[in-house]
Parts: sequence; structure tokens; C-alpha cells
Amino acid sequence: MNFKKVIACLGIVTSISMGIFANENNSSLEGMQELFVFPVDSVLDLNVDIDNILEKDLSLTTDIDMPQILVVHTYPDEQYECGSSVVEAGKELVKYLENNYEVSVFHYTDNENEVSKMGAYDRIEEQVNVLLTEYPSIEVIIDIQRDVNPYYNEEIKNTTTTVGISFVNGLNIHHTPEIDSYSANVENNLALSAQMKYFDNLKDNQVIEEIYVYPYKYNSELNANLLITNFGYNTDTLEQVINTIPTFSDTLANVLDLSPAYR
Repeated sequence: MNFKKVIACLGIVTSISMGIFANENNSSLEGMQELFVFPVDSVLDLNVDIDNILEKDLSLTTDIDMPQILVVHTYPDEQYECGSSVVEAGKELVKYLENNYEVSVFHYTDNENEVSKMGAYDRIEEQVNVLLTEYPSIEVIIDIQRDVNPYYNEEIKNTTTTVGISFVNGLNIHHTPEIDSYSANVENNLALSAQMKYFDNLKDNQVIEEIYVYPYKYNSELNANLLITNFGYNTDTLEQVINTIPTFSDTLANVLDLSPAYR
């Protein structure tokens, strides 16, 4: 899959410098915030090769007889306005993917009763590593969470039928901010987020809003492509999330080169 045309679409010449789009003269170009958002200044010194992350082949290669995608929840107790949890959102995503595409999805819910935020990423990392050992066929991990809307009131309530989606990427450089490169796993995660955003941008009904990039780990070193996904806010409803799943899944199918299900 050739993503060079995205460079023309977004006005990018050669590379993404963390904080700006950069051309050969390192001058900033419009549109940076349309792709990545950097809430922490310490990531600004790193460079990402835009050609590399947008041209990476992320097609699934393992057999459908074994799990290829793993759906997990670092914070399984997170709820929507209606009281439904992100675990229920995960169940709906798994059902939609397996009903509409030739793909095998495993939904891990054994941590559903874990409500402590402290150490949540460490706990889910340990559990996921066990699953990756048991199912080496897993190539993609989707960590379904939901964000908190700090500006919510009845006057600005989401009245649309869908929710906005954001991704979170960790660079795992929090303790070594002076480095000028990062691991292949981190780069693959960035590629997955960026390609998802690219395909979503081609749609009339876009649902992917931001890709947040932090210097922290956020389980970025798991041995599979990780997509930490915020499906909406605490002020949204499960029904709105369910309405968003087809568009999200279609985009995921484009990136992972999934075939339609013929059942």
C-alpha cells in the first residue's frame, strides 16, 4: 500500500519533526495538529520519517484459525453516561469485526473487576504478555478506553449519533529524553495510528480526531502493534459508540488489509 500521496494531501515534504511538519529547510508547514498532538514539550526533539511510517505494510500475516487481534482494557471500569463500560464497547467491536471481516479477534476481559488506576498499565502489560506467549499469532492490540470531557455541560453535550475517537502513543523516552531515536515497536505504533488517521481523513463521516504522543511508556514495547483508543468521552453513550464502530472498523480493515467476510 503506497502512502506517498498523503504527503501531497497534507502538504508534507520530507519528515515530521516532533512539534512541526518540517521540509528540507526545516520550516514549519500548516497542518501539524491535524496528525499528531504533543501535550508534553520533551518530545519535541525527536524526528519521525513520515515516508517510513505511512508506507509501512501493516497487513495481517498470521492464520485466521488463531487470534490475530487482541482487544483489551487497561481501565475496564471506565463507564459512559449510560452506565455501560468500555468492556461492553469492546464486545461490540469484536462482534462487528468478526461478523464483517475475515479476522480472528480475542477479547480479554478477565481484568474486568480491576478498578484501581494505580499500576493499571503494568498489570495489563503482564497479562497481555502472557496472552502473546500463548497466542503468538496476535499482531495487533486494541486497548479500548474512553476519555474524560473536562468541558462538559448540557449546553455543549454531544448531540451527534457517533463519538470522536483519539489515539494515545507512548515513545518510552521519559527517562532518556536526550535520545534521538526510539524502538521499532514505538515506530510501528505510530505508523498504525497515522495510517488510521489518514484513511479516516478520506471519509465523509470522519471519526478520528487526535493522535496524542507522550514521552511515557504506555506499554509501547509490547511485541505487537498497539492502538490505545479512546472511544468517546464519559459524557457519551454506548449507543453512540456502537454507531461509530462500523466507520472505525472499515478504517482498520483498510490499514490491516482485511478481507470482507463471506459467511
